[in-house]
Amino acid sequence: SEVNLDIGVYEPMKKAEASREFEEMSLEARTVLHHMRISMEHEGIHLPAAEKTECMELLDSEQQLSFEILNRQEQLRHQASEEGAWVPLD
Repeated sequence: SEVNLDIGVYEPMKKAEASREFEEMSLEARTVLHHMRISMEHEGIHLPAAEKTECMELLDSEQQLSFEILNRQEQLRHQASEEGAWVPLD
């Protein structure tokens, strides 16, 4: 998402997590902050521009592949007889 790619959101979150005040926050607030930072890093926010671009391309490819796998599973499920679906190994 756009928020996960906004360095202006990421940097203050990272600083807040490293601060002494972080321990004074509620467990819920610390958990949300931590998971938001991790989510942003999964999308490459902390990487140099070239690596970030590659990361986003890989994430897009992964999403497309997942979509194709799910579509194929749905097709097989609809084609399956009472005995189940047979999928060739090749």
